[in-house]
Amino acid sequence: KMTQALPAWQAVFPKDKRTPLKVKVHDLLRSLERCRLLSDERTGAIDLKFSGSELQLHSADAQSGEADEVVSIEGTAPEELHTRINGDFLTRLVRKLDGELTIALPESNTKPLLFKATPHDGETLDYVVMPMRV
Repeated sequence: KMTQALPAWQAVFPKDKRTPLKVKVHDLLRSLERCRLLSDERTGAIDLKFSGSELQLHSADAQSGEADEVVSIEGTAPEELHTRINGDFLTRLVRKLDGELTIALPESNTKPLLFKATPHDGETLDYVVMPMRV
């Protein structure tokens, strides 16, 4: 009987100090979908800027144009943070959720974003989204 060792998946989840911000899933999804329409076709990149109590989303494609969206967040970013993520990946995640989503904001734009959701009573889901190079 062969036994396989499980990968150390816990090591992927950040353990550093983070600022929790809450966003309404519906608002974030609508903004992500609009930005995805005008994101770069090859990368699907969407720029995120956390500033004060706002999340600003920006995408651009040389042929299609640009999109800018603003989503209100509950909580305050300690300082402005710019990062770039794959919009397709994040949209697929957010589509499966409802209610509120917590974003655990890192201190640096090179560190992954941590998304926390409670889709059902007693169930907590954590998602790690790695940034793209800015």
